[in-house]
Amino acid sequence: MAASTSHKIGGQLHTTESMLLHLLSRLDVARQRAQQARRKRFGRHEPISLATMRYELRTFDLWRSIIAECLASFLYVFLLCATHLTWTGSNFIFGSSTPNWLIIALCSGFTMATLIQCFGHISGGHINPAVTISFLITKRISPLRAFMYILAHCTGAIAGAALLYGLA
Repeated sequence: MAASTSHKIGGQLHTTESMLLHLLSRLDVARQRAQQARRKRFGRHEPISLATMRYELRTFDLWRSIIAECLASFLYVFLLCATHLTWTGSNFIFGSSTPNWLIIALCSGFTMATLIQCFGHISGGHINPAVTISFLITKRISPLRAFMYILAHCTGAIAGAALLYGLA
C-alpha cells in the first residue's frame, strides 16, 4: 500500500485525500448554487435554444404529435359542425327544425373528452390554438412545436369543414 502524503495548510496537517474531498464538496456547493440561480432566473422551464429546436424538428415524436393534433382538430370540427346541420330525420327525432342545444353541448363535450383521451398521450391533446399559445407562454412547449401545432390545428379544422361541406 502506498502511504498517503500529508500537507501542512494553515497550521493543520491534511492528507491528499482529505484535500480532494474538500475540493469536491466545494465544487458541489458551487454547482448547487448555480442551479438555484438558474432556477430562480428561468423558473421551472429551461430556455430553448435554436439548436434544440433544430434537433426537435428531426424527431419522430414531433411529427407524430403534429399529425395527432391535425387529426384531432379535423374530427372535432367535423363532428361539432355536423351537429348543427339539420337532416331529414332530425324533425322526426327531435320534433323541430331548430337545433337542440343540449345535443350540441353534449356532442361538444363528449367529442373533446374522447379526443383528449385518444390523443392526449401523444401530443398533449391541445386541439385548440389558444391552449397551444398558453402552453407556449408558460414555456411548456418550444416555439417550433407551438407554431407547428397551430398550423396543424388550422389545417385540420379547414379539412374538417371542407369535408362536411362536400358531404352536405
